[in-house]
Parts: sequence; C-alpha cells; structure tokens
Amino acid sequence: MKKYIIIFAVITIFQTLSFGQLNAYQKIDSLILSRMKDNRIAGLSIGVVKDGELFYSKGYGFTSVDSLHNVTEHTVFHTASITKVFTASAIMQFVERGEIKLTDKLTDHLPDFKMKDLRVQQITIEHLLYHSSGLPWEHKFNNSPNDSTALEQFVSDLKKEKLRFAPGQKFDGSTYSNVGYSILGLIIQRKSGMPFDKYMQKYILEPNKMTNSYFNHKLIKQEMKAQPIILAGKSKEIERFNLFGVIKDINPVLKYSNYPLVVRDTYGRTTEHAPNTGLFSTASDLSNWMMELLKIYNNNSNQSNSFLSQNTLKDMWSLKRSIENKKTSIGLGWWRYTDSKFGDYVHHPGREPGFSSVLMIYPEKNVGITILCNGMYADQLVWNELPELILELMNE
Repeated sequence: MKKYIIIFAVITIFQTLSFGQLNAYQKIDSLILSRMKDNRIAGLSIGVVKDGELFYSKGYGFTSVDSLHNVTEHTVFHTASITKVFTASAIMQFVERGEIKLTDKLTDHLPDFKMKDLRVQQITIEHLLYHSSGLPWEHKFNNSPNDSTALEQFVSDLKKEKLRFAPGQKFDGSTYSNVGYSILGLIIQRKSGMPFDKYMQKYILEPNKMTNSYFNHKLIKQEMKAQPIILAGKSKEIERFNLFGVIKDINPVLKYSNYPLVVRDTYGRTTEHAPNTGLFSTASDLSNWMMELLKIYNNNSNQSNSFLSQNTLKDMWSLKRSIENKKTSIGLGWWRYTDSKFGDYVHHPGREPGFSSVLMIYPEKNVGITILCNGMYADQLVWNELPELILELMNE
C-alpha cells in the first residue's frame, strides 16, 4: 500500500509541474500577442532556455506586411549588434590559442593601420572590445565593394579620421564604436587567413548548432526571411524615426496609426559592417548558443569540445569598465546589468532600421532569453518590457 501512495504522489507532482509549465506557456502567448497588437508589430520570435534545456520557443505574426509567411522559431531575423558578442568570442579564441593578448596594441596585428592621430598607437585589443578606444561610432564609407575585400578597404579609409578621445580615457554610452568591431573583424580575417564570415561559420556558428544563421542574407530562403518593417511617410520626423528611432513625444507608429507599415527597400548593411552588425539568426539558433554558454559557465560541458573555455567566458562576463552612477557596465563584448529585480545579467541589444533584438543571460539563475522583431520601433518593448514580463511569468 505504501508503495502505491509514493507512486501516486510522484505522478501528482509531475502532473502539477506539467500544468504549471503549460499555464506559463499560455500566459506568455497571451502576453506577446497583446503587446504585438498594441505596438503594431508584424512579426516576433522568442527563445527561452532554463537549466540547460529549451523552456520555450515560438514565432508570432508574419515575416512581412503581406501576411504570406508565418513567423516561427526558425524564421531568420537581422540580429544587428548582437553580432558583437560573436565577434568578441572569435577574438577570444585567438587569445586562448596565444595568438593575441588583450593588452596587445592594435598596430601589433595591423601594422599598416593609420589615422590622422598619433594616439592610435595606444589602442589595445581590449579597448576595442569594451568600447574605450576613442574611435568614432560610425565611419562614412562610400562605394563599398560589398565583398571579402570590403573590410580591408573600410579600415584603410579610416586614415582620414581622428580619435574622439585618448584610448582608455573614457567609457560611457557615447563611446560605443561599430568601427572598433569592424577592425576586430579584420584582425580575425588576417590572423586566420580566411574571410571573416567563413571563419565565423566554421569556428563559431557550426560548433553551436547554429545551422540557420548567416552573414549573407542572400543565402536565406525567402519564406524564412523576416523583412524589415518601417512606417510609411515622407515627413522628416518619420524618415528620421525609421533610420534612428528618434522619439519626441510618442512612438510615431502609434502617433500615426492611420499610416501603413511597409517593407524597407534596403536589407541589412554592406560587408564591412559584418563584424559589428552582420549576423542573421533565429530564436532557435540563439537558444542553442545560450544553452552552450550556460553549460560552459556551469562547467557542464566537455571543455575540450567547447568553442570557449570556462575561464575565458567568465572573463568576458566580468566587469571591465563601468558607467559612473549607473547599474550598466561592460565586460569583453557583453554589456552587464546589476541589481535588477531578477538578479544580475549579461546581455546585448540590437537595432537596425526595420529590426530590434535582444539576448539576455542570467548566469546564476541558469536562464537565457532572446527576442527578435522586424520593427526597430519596438526596441524598448523588445529590450526591456517583454523580457521582464516573461521572467515574472516564469517565476510564477
């Protein structure tokens, strides 16, 4: 009799757990659908991992405004600046192999690199990784060849530029530099003897089972490609909003609710931006990536088979530079946030015209969340509101 009571109790526990998880799924579904409607979002895909497993992954809405193809967890979105944590990981592979030191000067690896500023000799690899190099945020590069030679030509074209401040002197939100990550991409290309995208495919994406991730959007099947959605209209306010997401009083997508949403003509950026914003990926692939990172962090993976060591990953996630009086700081490629209501986390957001995205990992909770959306106008919802609401539902 006692044996049957124990069996019944175990079955009851599993049924309760299953019901609780199902209830969480339904609440997440309802939450996302409601917020998508409120914010006029065409398509969104989400991946949540917990305790080494996929907790939740699903797509919502459509890849474009024509409603022809449903978004799934395998739909490919432009991840934008999430790319930077992948580029940083590739650099750290060279560090692990002893081919690069974080304290090395940029010119140790690109001896022909020149700018209109002698202080360029002081830039180190770690300055580039945590946005303290003094390099500009962007660099206007006309007539890009948009091929494997673009990185070389782009970096060479920086000879016209000056630094904004002395390397290592400053760090805050304004010191962010896409240019610095293009330079890191060229270092990867030269050190490996391979085009940047080929190295990333072989040594970063494939080892992490990211089989539907690309650095060339032309390789994506049309029915699997989320299209960049912007607001129709020719006013300066709308054009500026579509390009930069500048908001005065209210989100123009809501302010001009009678204006239709349309597909942006330009998709992605040219090849010289691949190391800073060039990754196209899916919620499913990014979930695989997060699970592997958490396995490494918790020492649950075979270190000899992992693409990074535990020591390297912990170094990347540790504090390198902080912003005074802010909870935001940075590691090596990863942003850090302390003292949130759900604990400390590492993350990277992304935004490009037509897209917004986020990747968040709570190492101590063994949880990761990624959200991909084909509307830059939804970035605050994607970066902040949705992840927090989803975590609340998971805690329940």
